[in-house]
Amino acid sequence: MKITNPSNPANTSGTPAQRCYLTLLFADLSGSTQLAGAMEAEHYADILAQLRHAYYDCLSRHGGTVARIQGDGVLALFGYPQAREDDARRAAEAALDLHAAVRALRLDPPLAGPVKHLRLHTGIHAGRVLLGDGDPVRGLFELMGHAPNVAARLSDAAQPDEILISDATLGPERALFHTGASRRLLLSGVAQPVVALPLLGRAGPAPTSAPARQAFVGRAAELRALEAALAEARTGRITAIALSAPGGLGKTRLAEEFLRRAQAAGCQVHRGYCESHLGTRPLQPFLQIGQALEDAALAQPAALCQHLVERARSQPQVLFIDDWQWADDASRSQLEALRHLPPGAAMLLLLATRGADGVDGQPPAPLPTLLLPPLSDAEASATISALLPAANPFAIQEIRAGAAGSPLFIEELCHCAAHDPAQRLLSAGSLTQGAAWLNRLIESRVARLPAAQSALVRSASVIGHQMPIWLFEAVTGHASDAALVRELAGLDLIFPGEQAGTLRFKHGMARDVIYDAVGLHQRRALHKQIAEALQAHAASHPGEDPCEALAYHFDAAGLRAPALHHAVLAGDRAMAASALDRAAAQYRAALAGLTAIGAQDEGGSLGEAEMAQQWNTITQRLGLACVFNPNRADLPLFQRAVNLAEAHGEPELRAHATYWLAYIHYALGDALLAVDHAEQARLLAHSAGNDRLMIQVLATLGQAQMAAAHYDSALPLLEQAIAIKRAHRSGRGAAVGLAYSLSCKGSLLADRGDFGDGLACMDEALNCVSGAAHEVHA
Repeated sequence: MKITNPSNPANTSGTPAQRCYLTLLFADLSGSTQLAGAMEAEHYADILAQLRHAYYDCLSRHGGTVARIQGDGVLALFGYPQAREDDARRAAEAALDLHAAVRALRLDPPLAGPVKHLRLHTGIHAGRVLLGDGDPVRGLFELMGHAPNVAARLSDAAQPDEILISDATLGPERALFHTGASRRLLLSGVAQPVVALPLLGRAGPAPTSAPARQAFVGRAAELRALEAALAEARTGRITAIALSAPGGLGKTRLAEEFLRRAQAAGCQVHRGYCESHLGTRPLQPFLQIGQALEDAALAQPAALCQHLVERARSQPQVLFIDDWQWADDASRSQLEALRHLPPGAAMLLLLATRGADGVDGQPPAPLPTLLLPPLSDAEASATISALLPAANPFAIQEIRAGAAGSPLFIEELCHCAAHDPAQRLLSAGSLTQGAAWLNRLIESRVARLPAAQSALVRSASVIGHQMPIWLFEAVTGHASDAALVRELAGLDLIFPGEQAGTLRFKHGMARDVIYDAVGLHQRRALHKQIAEALQAHAASHPGEDPCEALAYHFDAAGLRAPALHHAVLAGDRAMAASALDRAAAQYRAALAGLTAIGAQDEGGSLGEAEMAQQWNTITQRLGLACVFNPNRADLPLFQRAVNLAEAHGEPELRAHATYWLAYIHYALGDALLAVDHAEQARLLAHSAGNDRLMIQVLATLGQAQMAAAHYDSALPLLEQAIAIKRAHRSGRGAAVGLAYSLSCKGSLLADRGDFGDGLACMDEALNCVSGAAHEVHA
């Protein structure tokens, strides 16, 4: 079964499509074309009927929803209507059971040839989709977005009887499964390579040793508390303790380290976990432990517990159950029965729970509870250093700030840094790239909030990671000290900021994921509301000019003209502060907005002349911002400035546009191209009678000739430009242009062996910018 993006993605059912973070499973029958051609149509129809029964049975049993069956292929989704943290785990287990069920199908007549069983090939991937109602053609749902294509292509890439799951989807839950070596796949229609893992089978809840991990750092006090509980159990008592914390703070990580130490100290360790969906068997964690012991007599939990108690009389036993907040009543009763057995057995019952942050808000069993706080700054830094031994202090600080004490977030950020050291770790979009399992965790938590609280959090996410209280109240309509807002701190979502009068999201990653789930139309309306509130506030507070925020919010609202205006202002302010990268980014955003306005205007109010003038004005600012750090991707912007100016026909506009194209080529090292464009700019500047521009052109032409090693042509041009700049220098401020021309002349003379005159040029150049701390000083 193939998936394609529909040419008309509009939902016509009347029900608005919604953004969801889903885990998607694609499965196809291997060799179906040859199979259908080798048997009678009725026999193949019988195969399809059995397949469809297996699809519905296996997928629904694990909480999946069959969205579409097309021929012999199936598309199933996990995470709708209820998002859960374990969606990927359930999809993986469903795929394993589905493959086994299909292999076991009894066919009449049997298959001919060397392959005696039906086999599937399956792909699993998680990501954001736009989910709308389907129809008889599109299936139960219509899915739009990148994730369905990746899942389908993974299915295509899988071999017969192979399950490929993207590494980002499985995340830390890979410890629950046996997987093959990871494969870096280039998938058709997918821009970036996808790292996928062949899923081979369940690892079992009771491995003989803890999975290999990075060096364990921190949590010394919590480890001592757990070791004290184990010491109490060793005296012949059944002791229970719960680790409680919101998702992501490292409960399982701490438990695994403790279990590793307990096993090394002679204890026998058993593991199980609970799941949230209705397809979960009662007493699941105890059944898992019994199955791991591979003793049919222990299939009943009561027999299992009696067996463990008998073992505990001769060897300490440790039972660890993860995600206890999802335990069923039978499991809770079984735990209570264990706790109240008479003394004489050395057994520790260790539970990991999210407290009341579970399905249906069920509180954990009344156990002694060890609350797990976020890692301290020192522990976080030590963890980062252990994961990234070569990290510099700035990278450590950046990761620590983004992770907010969460070990899982730290591990993911360190993974991103190790994969792409050149990438700015906390830049827009980089945090969630490849962190599908973290997205699931965040989305499931927000989905469980009451409707009013969920809407408030989503509105706040549009404001930003940090927000002034007045703006939060204006947009959400809730006072910052309202109970609904205060509760968000207890849910690890929104807290009072470090600065007075502000609120902030606990995790920047959480804010990004929540923001991405807000529908486009709702998001645009909120951005417009925020921009208008910012404008009104600035009007009543002289001296406040939130041009950067206004540019961002107006642009996100789709209001191009005010976004363009404020982006230019923001770029100018960044230039004044020598924040050249920020300035360049603002000017690029302004040009993107101008392009959108031109496309929408279609020759109306924005005429050709005005477009040419505005484009050139902004590209000149961009040129000033990026002369010391040019980007080749900007060349089309400067070339378009030339094209617009030529279409308009004004010589001075053409001269400016051509000059800046020459300069950017020079800055990029394209010396010969720079010479050609600078020669054209000189003729145009002369024709326009612009003496000031002529000086700039002469200097740039001389610099380009020198870079091209045309020394005889370069020297008189540099000397002419230097003489003019000396004559026009006013005051004692920095003369940046003169300094740079002098340094170029000094380099040229030194290349020719005239070191004395070259050194004199360099000394004069340094005097031109002495004390200015300008980039050209280097």
